[in-house]
Amino acid sequence: MSLEEMIYHRLKELSIPYRVIHHEPVRTVAEAQRVRAAYDERGRHCKNLFLTPVRRGRGELFYLVVVSEEKRPDLRVLGYQVGPAKLQLTTPEELYDHLGLVPGAVSPLALVWPGARDITVVIDQDLRGLPLVSFHPGVNTATVTLESRDLERFLEAMGNPVIWTSIPIQAENAQSVPAGT
Repeated sequence: MSLEEMIYHRLKELSIPYRVIHHEPVRTVAEAQRVRAAYDERGRHCKNLFLTPVRRGRGELFYLVVVSEEKRPDLRVLGYQVGPAKLQLTTPEELYDHLGLVPGAVSPLALVWPGARDITVVIDQDLRGLPLVSFHPGVNTATVTLESRDLERFLEAMGNPVIWTSIPIQAENAQSVPAGT
């Protein structure tokens, strides 16, 4: 069973209603916004980053950060807010090993992947209580939209630690982080 099928299967098991839109591949927020313009999609689209501390110790720490697509997280500040150090993007190999994903398709829905149990999910509190949120279902050729309260139910069922916090944002002139990596 593919990761995408695993995600749909788990959503159905949890009786979580969702909507799927299939589209051309997108790897950046700008590409996703351009493709979405053709659809009647109302969910808050999210940027998802798979991160690890810059200086890792013996126990490897991984964070899946979820923010609104327009935000640019300050990884230095966020790292000290939720853990021991500044955060950086993981390698593509770590992304695949822990979430079964490739860059450009990162999603909290991928927590169904067997290697995802050691990941802490960090979600911007601005997403809590929104009517709808949208994510890739393990591939960058589709978008799944569901209610934010159902995202919370999904995360609870997955059992990963979840931190709802105010995600610090980069200063205007700071270097940006690519979307979905």
